Amino acid sequence: MGMKGLAQFDALPMTEPTAISTGLPDAGFYMLGDEDHGQQLTIDAGPLGSGNGGHGHADALSIVLVRNGTSLLIDPGTFEYINRSGERARLRGTGAHNTLQIDAIDQAQSTGPFSWKGQPRVAVEKWITGKEFNLFQATHDGYSPLMHHRCVFHRKGCFWFVRDLVEGAGRHQVDIAWHLGSSLLPANTKEIVFANQLDALALVTAENHGWSQSVRRDHWSPVYGQREWASVVNFGTVVDLPADFATILVASDSSEEDFGRLVRSNDAIPNEVCAFQYSTIAPDDQFDPNHPSAPYFDNIAVRNVEVTVLDNDQPGIVVTQLDKLGNPDESTVTIEGTAVTQKLDSYRLSLAKEPVAGKGKGET
Repeated sequence: MGMKGLAQFDALPMTEPTAISTGLPDAGFYMLGDEDHGQQLTIDAGPLGSGNGGHGHADALSIVLVRNGTSLLIDPGTFEYINRSGERARLRGTGAHNTLQIDAIDQAQSTGPFSWKGQPRVAVEKWITGKEFNLFQATHDGYSPLMHHRCVFHRKGCFWFVRDLVEGAGRHQVDIAWHLGSSLLPANTKEIVFANQLDALALVTAENHGWSQSVRRDHWSPVYGQREWASVVNFGTVVDLPADFATILVASDSSEEDFGRLVRSNDAIPNEVCAFQYSTIAPDDQFDPNHPSAPYFDNIAVRNVEVTVLDNDQPGIVVTQLDKLGNPDESTVTIEGTAVTQKLDSYRLSLAKEPVAGKGKGET
């Protein structure tokens, strides 16, 4: 840069960090932000590095997550450049990052502590930001001819849905690792929940997924030359491809809440619809005066049910709330109470138009 470049850098205006959703395609970073809840998930979808990628890590489509300044999902850091401990190779390898690994090898081939060959090519296929949600989808060919697809759907204020799909043929070992922030410790023996005094992170996986799961302690490096212990959650299997795995990430200020259940609705078939249903038990005694219009159920635990209708004709779905006489009713009636005091809502679901005979198939 020189002295002139340094002066120009120092003259740049200072701005406060922001949690808005931002895509930086030239750099290869995509930030899925949630300003109202102080959360930001960042995805690495860029090249491994310039030239031979000397300082790069084999971390295509890796994820890090921050909530209110606390790292919940972490990058492993560097620790050292040259030594015989093996930490340089481990921390720059795929298995040390929050991404998918195939056959226990890296996405690129290391040719020394400052060199890679066969660097993966990453293609971002979808990047959508909105008021209520964000959507990211990308693919990389680091295991060519096999392809790793990762889709991240962010429902702001609620969860991140991460689906990994490995497309190809043959029988392979597939692993997905989640490296937790060093301040987070196991908080729940029944669910995969980690927490400190202020933050909690839950990993909700599809019921009966059939993959092995384990938790171990391993080192990461917050700054050069320093190591700390942190927890690592790993899901793995040996499977005939194609294969996929789905994870819901929920960040919260309490490890005691219900983090819900994820249910698979059909099989993973490349180029066809794969459906999941996610629901939670929500005790609505937590009335929020800042959002008085939010549902309030007088301490009755209510399961939030999402109805998904899949039809290749895509005619649209009409949901109509009905009154006791079966007529359309725009009011909201709370479902609560006992068998004696219960109040009931009824709904009618119908297609917006008739599907064309012989085209597509439906599922409810």
